[in-house]
Amino acid sequence: MTALSHYEVLVGMETDATIYHGQGAHNPRPLDKAGAEQLAAHLGADLAALIPEISKCTVTVAAGLYDQTQVLRPGFPMFSALGDFAESSGQADGFRPKLLSIGASGGQMPDPSLQPDPDIPASVLQLAPLLISGEESLVKELGNSMEHLFLEQGQLSPNTSMWLQQAFDIKIIHGRFMTLVDLTAMLHLQLDSFSFTPLWELIECALFQPGQALEIKTGEGNSFHYRDGIIYSPFYSFDTWANNGPGSGLDAAKHRLGKGYADWTRIQRQYLMTLRSHGLEVRQHPPGQPDRPATERFFVEVKEGLDSRGDLTITEHNAGELGTVAVTAIHAGRQYNYYPLTPAGLNDIHSLLRDRMGSNAALSFPGYICYEEQSRTLTHDPEAGPP
Repeated sequence: MTALSHYEVLVGMETDATIYHGQGAHNPRPLDKAGAEQLAAHLGADLAALIPEISKCTVTVAAGLYDQTQVLRPGFPMFSALGDFAESSGQADGFRPKLLSIGASGGQMPDPSLQPDPDIPASVLQLAPLLISGEESLVKELGNSMEHLFLEQGQLSPNTSMWLQQAFDIKIIHGRFMTLVDLTAMLHLQLDSFSFTPLWELIECALFQPGQALEIKTGEGNSFHYRDGIIYSPFYSFDTWANNGPGSGLDAAKHRLGKGYADWTRIQRQYLMTLRSHGLEVRQHPPGQPDRPATERFFVEVKEGLDSRGDLTITEHNAGELGTVAVTAIHAGRQYNYYPLTPAGLNDIHSLLRDRMGSNAALSFPGYICYEEQSRTLTHDPEAGPP
């Protein structure tokens, strides 16, 4: 069987986001086998009109729409799956170009890498992946042509756009062919525009230099170290952050420490969410102890020796749109500071406190992070009364 060379192509569609929210909201579902065949025919015709030489190659199309975070993952598993289908369809007596389509059965694609991830919120940009396969020199030549041609003439035909809208039940504002290089450049610009250049450096290293090691730090003091396919990041509790970590140089007066820790937490959460959405494994750990990754969905500090008078208090430290940053519970002469490490971690904390403290605890929601200025440590809400 002839060895094939491959080139990755995408159809990028700017869609009307109103369908993803509110009443009647829905995400595009993958097409069945018949729909997949029609999709391949439409896209193949548009490609052939732009680049006639494409008829000498096999074009493999997955009949789903995807977010860029699912496309841009280490090893590019989506395109690897398309390559496997293209390779397995080869003829023993020589290569013959054709259109290959991969559709769903009962809403499920035949390869897990091609199943749209339901945990990724639908975004304005929807992507359909295609793989161009053929003889190495031809595919390389076509790839060079597509890099330039798609920028100026890569728009979908009106007929294809209309069909895509009906097939996936979406409204396309603009649709065009693009290369994988185009998509990564777009992500780079997006992250740079939000001052997330270090985040882009991590993603770029994981995608294109997975054997390299890279350590980055943000302006807020967050640290991420990529090595051996895993990203390690120290998690700082408020007390450690304020006394021995990135916040140790900040003035403690006038809620400055609380605001600074909220900024650090915001960046930590944004980086974690983005990195994990790109399929990267991130392990948080105590500062200086990367070999002790957090295995729970929350972290807890315990302080002993408080004056116990039988009072039960729970303080939720809030930081605006971040929501709860930490929960302090005073119980039986101890202070417990809980920090959610994942979105589900806060539910775990609430469940644990209900079991431990029952319904008799005094609850406080001060709307900010409560701490003692002199010791620079988290404390219960003073308005809720002493423990």
